[in-house]
Amino acid sequence: MYYMALTDKGTADKFMTIIDEANAESKPILLCYKGMACMLKVRYSLNPYSKYTQFQKGVTLLEDAVQKDVNNAEIRFMRYCVETNAPFFLGYNDDIESDRAFLLKSYSTIPDPDLKRKIKDYVLTGKSES
Repeated sequence: MYYMALTDKGTADKFMTIIDEANAESKPILLCYKGMACMLKVRYSLNPYSKYTQFQKGVTLLEDAVQKDVNNAEIRFMRYCVETNAPFFLGYNDDIESDRAFLLKSYSTIPDPDLKRKIKDYVLTGKSES
Protein backbone atom coordinates (compact mmCIF):
# COMPACT_ATOMS: atom_id res chain seq x y z
CA MET A 1 0.00 0.00 0.00
CA TYR A 2 2.92 2.35 0.75
CA TYR A 3 4.25 2.10 -2.80
CA MET A 4 0.80 2.76 -4.28
CA ALA A 5 0.47 5.75 -1.93
CA LEU A 6 3.50 7.35 -3.57
CA THR A 7 1.39 8.30 -6.56
CA ASP A 8 -2.13 8.45 -5.14
CA LYS A 9 -3.22 10.84 -2.37
CA GLY A 10 -6.34 8.79 -1.55
CA THR A 11 -4.23 5.70 -0.98
CA ALA A 12 -1.80 7.78 1.06
CA ASP A 13 -4.66 8.93 3.30
CA LYS A 14 -5.88 5.33 3.74
CA PHE A 15 -2.34 4.18 4.47
CA MET A 16 -1.93 6.85 7.16
CA THR A 17 -5.25 5.90 8.76
CA ILE A 18 -4.23 2.24 8.92
CA ILE A 19 -0.70 2.82 10.21
CA ASP A 20 -1.58 5.68 12.58
CA GLU A 21 -2.19 3.30 15.48
CA ALA A 22 1.48 2.34 15.58
CA ASN A 23 3.25 3.72 18.65
CA ALA A 24 6.55 3.42 20.50
CA GLU A 25 5.55 -0.07 21.67
CA SER A 26 4.86 -1.28 18.12
CA LYS A 27 7.23 -3.38 16.06
CA PRO A 28 10.04 -1.30 14.52
CA ILE A 29 8.81 -1.97 10.98
CA LEU A 30 5.44 -0.42 11.88
CA LEU A 31 7.21 2.66 13.28
CA CYS A 32 9.20 2.83 10.07
CA TYR A 33 6.09 2.83 7.92
CA LYS A 34 4.35 5.32 10.18
CA GLY A 35 7.35 7.58 9.59
CA MET A 36 7.06 6.96 5.88
CA ALA A 37 3.35 7.87 6.06
CA CYS A 38 4.40 11.22 7.55
CA MET A 39 6.77 11.63 4.63
CA LEU A 40 3.87 11.00 2.27
CA LYS A 41 1.99 13.86 3.91
CA VAL A 42 4.92 16.08 2.95
CA ARG A 43 4.50 15.01 -0.66
CA TYR A 44 0.83 16.00 -0.74
CA SER A 45 0.92 19.13 1.43
CA LEU A 46 1.19 22.68 0.12
CA ASN A 47 1.91 24.45 3.41
CA PRO A 48 5.69 24.78 4.01
CA TYR A 49 5.33 24.70 7.80
CA SER A 50 3.17 21.57 7.63
CA LYS A 51 5.68 19.96 5.27
CA TYR A 52 8.54 20.67 7.66
CA THR A 53 6.72 19.45 10.80
CA GLN A 54 5.55 16.26 9.07
CA PHE A 55 9.07 15.65 7.76
CA GLN A 56 10.52 16.03 11.27
CA LYS A 57 7.86 13.72 12.72
CA GLY A 58 8.66 11.17 10.02
CA VAL A 59 12.39 11.42 10.70
CA THR A 60 11.84 10.87 14.43
CA LEU A 61 9.76 7.75 13.82
CA LEU A 62 12.16 6.42 11.21
CA GLU A 63 15.19 6.95 13.44
CA ASP A 64 13.38 5.26 16.34
CA ALA A 65 12.69 2.28 14.09
CA VAL A 66 16.35 2.08 13.03
CA GLN A 67 17.55 2.27 16.64
CA LYS A 68 15.19 -0.54 17.64
CA ASP A 69 16.16 -2.82 14.74
CA VAL A 70 19.41 -1.63 13.21
CA ASN A 71 19.88 -4.84 11.21
CA ASN A 72 16.53 -4.69 9.43
CA ALA A 73 17.24 -4.20 5.73
CA GLU A 74 13.75 -2.91 4.95
CA ILE A 75 13.96 -0.19 7.59
CA ARG A 76 17.46 0.80 6.50
CA PHE A 77 16.29 0.87 2.87
CA MET A 78 13.41 3.19 3.74
CA ARG A 79 15.79 5.55 5.54
CA TYR A 80 18.23 5.41 2.63
CA CYS A 81 15.46 6.35 0.21
CA VAL A 82 14.38 9.31 2.34
CA GLU A 83 17.92 10.53 2.85
CA THR A 84 18.84 10.35 -0.81
CA ASN A 85 15.68 12.25 -1.77
CA ALA A 86 15.53 14.84 1.03
CA PRO A 87 16.68 18.35 0.12
CA PHE A 88 20.22 18.91 1.37
CA PHE A 89 19.24 21.94 3.47
CA LEU A 90 17.15 19.70 5.76
CA GLY A 91 20.36 18.03 6.90
CA TYR A 92 18.97 14.51 6.82
CA ASN A 93 21.79 12.78 5.01
CA ASP A 94 24.31 11.60 7.62
CA ASP A 95 23.67 7.88 7.15
CA ILE A 96 23.54 7.61 3.37
CA GLU A 97 26.88 5.84 3.02
CA SER A 98 26.44 3.54 6.03
CA ASP A 99 22.94 2.53 4.90
CA ARG A 100 24.15 1.90 1.36
CA ALA A 101 27.06 -0.20 2.63
CA PHE A 102 24.72 -2.13 4.93
CA LEU A 103 22.27 -2.81 2.09
CA LEU A 104 25.01 -4.00 -0.25
CA LYS A 105 26.54 -6.20 2.46
CA SER A 106 23.26 -7.78 3.51
CA TYR A 107 21.68 -7.98 0.04
CA SER A 108 22.32 -11.70 -0.48
CA THR A 109 20.70 -12.61 2.86
CA ILE A 110 17.42 -10.73 2.33
CA PRO A 111 14.67 -13.36 2.05
CA ASP A 112 11.95 -11.14 0.52
CA PRO A 113 12.34 -11.16 -3.30
CA ASP A 114 10.23 -8.01 -3.76
CA LEU A 115 12.36 -6.08 -1.27
CA LYS A 116 15.52 -7.37 -2.95
CA ARG A 117 14.26 -6.14 -6.32
CA LYS A 118 13.44 -2.71 -4.89
CA ILE A 119 16.86 -2.44 -3.27
CA LYS A 120 18.59 -3.59 -6.44
CA ASP A 121 16.64 -1.14 -8.58
CA TYR A 122 17.26 1.78 -6.25
CA VAL A 123 20.69 1.24 -4.71
CA LEU A 124 22.44 -0.47 -7.58
CA THR A 125 20.86 1.16 -10.61
CA GLY A 126 19.45 4.41 -9.23
CA LYS A 127 15.86 3.69 -10.29
CA SER A 128 13.08 4.00 -7.78
CA GLU A 129 9.36 3.78 -7.22
CA SER A 130 9.66 6.53 -4.61
